Amino acid sequence: MNRNRSQTWFRLFVLLSGLLLALVVMIGCTEDGGPAGPSDPVDGVDLLGLEDGRRLIYLRLDSIRDDDFNLQVTEAYDTFLVTGTGEDWSIGNTAQPVISLKVTDLAVIQNGYWPLVGGNPDIVHLPVPPVLMPRSLSNSGSWGGYCPQIQLGTEEVQHLFYYSYFGFHHTKSYVAYRQVNVPAGSFTAFQFNVNLYQFYDDTDPVATVLESYVPEIGLIQLTVSGGSFKRILSLVSYQ
Repeated sequence: MNRNRSQTWFRLFVLLSGLLLALVVMIGCTEDGGPAGPSDPVDGVDLLGLEDGRRLIYLRLDSIRDDDFNLQVTEAYDTFLVTGTGEDWSIGNTAQPVISLKVTDLAVIQNGYWPLVGGNPDIVHLPVPPVLMPRSLSNSGSWGGYCPQIQLGTEEVQHLFYYSYFGFHHTKSYVAYRQVNVPAGSFTAFQFNVNLYQFYDDTDPVATVLESYVPEIGLIQLTVSGGSFKRILSLVSYQ
C-alpha cells in the first residue's frame, strides 16, 4: 500500500515538473520561435525616442588591433539631439540636424540628410528612403534597405552612421527582448541584429551591429564589429 502511494506521488511529481518546464519554455519563446516580448506591438516612433527636444549623451569606446595585435582603445562622448513634430523629424548633433526622418503609417523612414554645403545646411533627399523602424513591431520582424554614400559630408555625419548606415546595404532583424545595463541605468530593451554589406548581393557582411532600444527613450546601446575594429556606444544620460 505504501509502495503504491509512493509510486503515485512520484508520478505526480514527474507530471508537475514537466508542466513547469513547458511553462518556462512558453514564457521564454513565442509561438513562432521568435524572442519573447510585450504582447502588444510596439510603435517604431516610440522605439526611436522621437520626442521634440530630446538630448541623448553616449559614451563611445573604440578599440582596434594593429598588425602586431596591439589593442588601442579610445574614449569620447557624443551628444545627439532629436527635433520635430508630427510626420517630420530630424536627428543631429549639437551643431546641426544630420538625418531627416518621415513618419508614415507603416514605418519611420530616412528621407534625407543635411551635409554642410558652403556653411549652410541644405537637405539632400534620398530617392529610395530606407526604413529605420516599422511602426508596428511584433515578436518577430526583419527588413532590409540601402542608404547611399553621402555626397558632401562632414565628420559629424559619421557619428550618426548607426542610424542611417551611410554607404551600405543592410538587413535588420529583431532578435531579443532582454535586460541591458548602461551608465544611464538598467533597462529592458528591444535588440536588433544588423548586417552591413558593401554590395546588395554579398553574402558575407563587412560589419555586424547589435542595437538596443527602449520605448520612449531610443537607442541605449550599440556594438559594431568589423575586422579588427569594434565600437561600443552606451547611453550616459537622456532628457
